[in-house]
Amino acid sequence: MNHRLIIALKRIVAAKSWERINKPIDLNELNFDNWYAVYKDLDWTGSDPMESLEAYWFPQALKEAKSFSFPLKLWRGVCDKPEDLDYQNLGVHWTWIEKEADCYWEKQGERIDFSNPKGHELILATEVDRNDIDWGKTVRAWLDPEYGYLYSDPDAAESEIVLKDNIKIKINDVYDKKTGKSLNIKFDGLT
Repeated sequence: MNHRLIIALKRIVAAKSWERINKPIDLNELNFDNWYAVYKDLDWTGSDPMESLEAYWFPQALKEAKSFSFPLKLWRGVCDKPEDLDYQNLGVHWTWIEKEADCYWEKQGERIDFSNPKGHELILATEVDRNDIDWGKTVRAWLDPEYGYLYSDPDAAESEIVLKDNIKIKINDVYDKKTGKSLNIKFDGLT
């Protein structure tokens, strides 16, 4: 087969895989088969045997997802000064547990010390509807063998909700995590 054709076919397959992983799954359509079809390529080593994932862990995640009341209040920690917030890129990783909204990721994706060397830690608060959440990625986060909310050491687990990319959200409050004081900042932004 022609070398250029092979490269072109590999690019098409990679693009389709990326498109499949990045297409949000609605909660009403979420079942093990359509979820696993998207996430089967990810590294599940370290997780229980697949039968356990399908028979126990996924149903637990689905039950948890369906237990939320909407609109759902969410929080996100950011390592910025208020004037440095990027309203057009507020991020998709949020939590429904306020005390777990921590700032610990740098822009390069490296985990930093919880003491936050920048010295700024803001907490953003919003409310979202069921359709604002990427349920496939949220369940994927909950079942992550290393830090998943339902799957790992409770002290290390992340209680994460993954919002869809580029959706409009209204920030209802911004407060300083150190002082707990509201900065009385409200605005509309994008994830």
